[in-house]
Amino acid sequence: MAIIKTPVNTDYLVEIWKETGLTKAAFSISLGRSSTYLNNTLTKKYMHPSVIDLVCRLYVADKEKLVKQPKQEKQIEPAETVKPDLEKRMEALEAMVKDIIEQIHKPDTSENLKNEAEIKLTYNEKALLLLKNMMFSGGCEIADFKSKAGTYKIPFENIEYAIKFAKDNYNWHIQTSGYGANKKTWLRK
Repeated sequence: MAIIKTPVNTDYLVEIWKETGLTKAAFSISLGRSSTYLNNTLTKKYMHPSVIDLVCRLYVADKEKLVKQPKQEKQIEPAETVKPDLEKRMEALEAMVKDIIEQIHKPDTSENLKNEAEIKLTYNEKALLLLKNMMFSGGCEIADFKSKAGTYKIPFENIEYAIKFAKDNYNWHIQTSGYGANKKTWLRK
């Protein structure tokens, strides 16, 4: 059997309680409940309907004020009332998506496109790209990353930038393992 819970206007309940001049525990006991009943009700913001009726009879309270009425849902505007500005934005967005799809499906005319794209990357971007590729499995040893970045002739300051950027923006963290000569530093997701 499910317990029936009715939402309560806790502000009005506090008013009723304060008018009685009783302590919270005494008020709760006067309702035939435990001494913590009023505290729990004020926290959970609901009561059993029979207790609501009892409060209204014992302390001459207004039941309509005590029972919290559910909020009415807002009416959604029909599709015909959509603002023209929004329609223009949607058309522009559709045109952009169409252009992007055309660019994707356009065949490569030159094999050098990939090389040209790599040349245009800055050292910071190259270091970040390498780090993301190495982090695919969930982590990489920083010494391995630095040595591999060195083979790609990425300067040391760009390597440090990539590690700091990953910590700050991707919420990756640095973790150490081992002791002494066996100590290793890892970058983890």
